[in-house]
Amino acid sequence: MAHQHDSAYRQLFSHPEIVADLLRAFIPADWLNQLELGTLERVNGSYVGEEGAQRHSDMVWKVKMAGQWLYLYLLLEFQSTPDPWMALRMQVYIGLMYQDLVKRHELPAAHQLPPILPLVLYSGARRWTGSPDLADLIAACPAGMEALQAAQRFVLLDLRRLMRKHNGLRNIIVAMLRFKYESEGPGFAEVVTLLAEWLREKPPQPLRDGVLNWLQRRLPGQSCAPKLEALMCREGHPMRIKIPDFDTFAEQFAYGKLMRARQHVLERILIKRFGPLHEDYLWQMHWGAEEDFDLWADRFADGLNLEEIFADGPED
Repeated sequence: MAHQHDSAYRQLFSHPEIVADLLRAFIPADWLNQLELGTLERVNGSYVGEEGAQRHSDMVWKVKMAGQWLYLYLLLEFQSTPDPWMALRMQVYIGLMYQDLVKRHELPAAHQLPPILPLVLYSGARRWTGSPDLADLIAACPAGMEALQAAQRFVLLDLRRLMRKHNGLRNIIVAMLRFKYESEGPGFAEVVTLLAEWLREKPPQPLRDGVLNWLQRRLPGQSCAPKLEALMCREGHPMRIKIPDFDTFAEQFAYGKLMRARQHVLERILIKRFGPLHEDYLWQMHWGAEEDFDLWADRFADGLNLEEIFADGPED
């Protein structure tokens, strides 16, 4: 499941608009105002060291800062499990990246190494326990040697916990995280409304497709992105989805398969009694959770009509 999560985040953050929103939402630093986020540009993320060792970055971006072509490299490492050695990994990777910049003659005019903002995006359920400072991983040394030791820090963005802290922010990346982590919470309808408003603003098609694909991968049954967009943007019919947490992709796939089977059976018996079904009822079944199908089946057995069967919430 970790690979599935990391791959989804890599695809999502391949869009400069998403990276810009991430920085606006979660990096509360004064220097952020100096960045010209409209100049974000993805750069090569594969580097070969002097000994031939190759390192592939998850994501590297550059951006203009303070009106000058001073490059700030944003290093994005995607993690769904804590890594106590992440600070060491960052130092090794940044060294390879600097070597590559020198080799390619891509340093700024002053021939100095550009500053780097190392970001670790963590999406796991457990609290991150590793230190973001390499100094904490190095054993105590004799007095006077401290300044000679390797130094490296990174910024940890714990997405689950940051989402809770910033859940009132009207920002596309915050809304998407709430869609993922608050699918059964009271604020989910608000999240869907925010995403639907964003979709109606007609963002660039590649970004639009990327966001929809990321959202639909979170849903059991892996429904197609166009159907998800149509459901989210329906006027007067708020989207209602209950999404369980899954430990493995196999569990998610099996759950989706079970729900589609239950939908097929219920749809057949409803059509047999009531005739062709309205699209609204088909949509409710498509996104229904296990308890929804139990409730609908009970109401069908009690002889209720379609409107009563699919009424919101359990009967008193």
